[in-house]
Amino acid sequence: MLLQVCLILLATSALSEGYVEFGESTFSGDTSLRSYMHWSHKGRNAPLLSWISSKLADSGVRHVSVSASPVSKPHHFVHKSAGVAKGRILLQGLLANTEDVLTTQALGRSRLIFVYTVHLKTGQTDANHPHQS
Repeated sequence: MLLQVCLILLATSALSEGYVEFGESTFSGDTSLRSYMHWSHKGRNAPLLSWISSKLADSGVRHVSVSASPVSKPHHFVHKSAGVAKGRILLQGLLANTEDVLTTQALGRSRLIFVYTVHLKTGQTDANHPHQS
């Protein structure tokens, strides 16, 4: 119960920042790699995943892939991938004011090395910040 209250307070306080990551529901593979990845935001509906390229490459990662879908509208699907050397993925096209499920995969030559899923809340769009899709 206390954990739920803390998560609600955290989500409420971070909404003004545009979005908040509020839980990992899936976590498998080389879990140590999660510490080299970080979510931030560029605008209200464009989360940015960045990572330490050398640490992921040392573990055999060649590509990073991110997909997102709103919980309430699973047919709206956004996907982007990048080579590990790039060090970041900007995921544009998320719907405003939704809870999204983001799945991140670290892929090696012929295998999945790491996967995790987070839930994220996007910001609300207004006239000064039009939604782009």
